[in-house]
Amino acid sequence: MFEVITTLPGARLLSRGQEYATSKPLFTGEASIEFKVTDAQTGQLLRAGVDRRVGGKTFDSRSFDNWSDAEAALEFWAKQARLRLCRLRGGANCLPPES
Repeated sequence: MFEVITTLPGARLLSRGQEYATSKPLFTGEASIEFKVTDAQTGQLLRAGVDRRVGGKTFDSRSFDNWSDAEAALEFWAKQARLRLCRLRGGANCLPPES
């Protein structure tokens, strides 16, 4: 589908319009997450957040897998959670995830 969009001028314009309107390239996936962390004993809200990840139009070995964008988003969120939990517990060797 990417070849059709890049070779047909009208399709390219449609793709750009879609991307401008939705902040998401045409024919790509996205994943969203919402979370809330509360104290188990008091019920006090400790943290809350929302994030959205949008897939890309790259063609690599992972891009032909239907779940590649979702897996990349989940991996990103897991690494970010690991870093933040490490910092919250006062860890000395909390390394940020690689880009």
